Amino acid sequence: FMIHYEQDAEPTIELNKAKQLMAAGHYAEAEHALRQALAIDPSMSAALVNLGNAVLGLGRPDEARRSR
Repeated sequence: FMIHYEQDAEPTIELNKAKQLMAAGHYAEAEHALRQALAIDPSMSAALVNLGNAVLGLGRPDEARRSR
């Protein structure tokens, strides 16, 4: 049994996964999910903002500023 998602739903799934990961303090995994979302939809502003927060949580403030 396979679930098929609409193409524009996939980055949203990655974004939601990343938010849950960040809430649990798993910033590296969240960064990965956010980069996947942005690879699918580079214009997804919520993923870009959250990427900034994830890399800030990883102690990379210079990169975080560039992401926002």
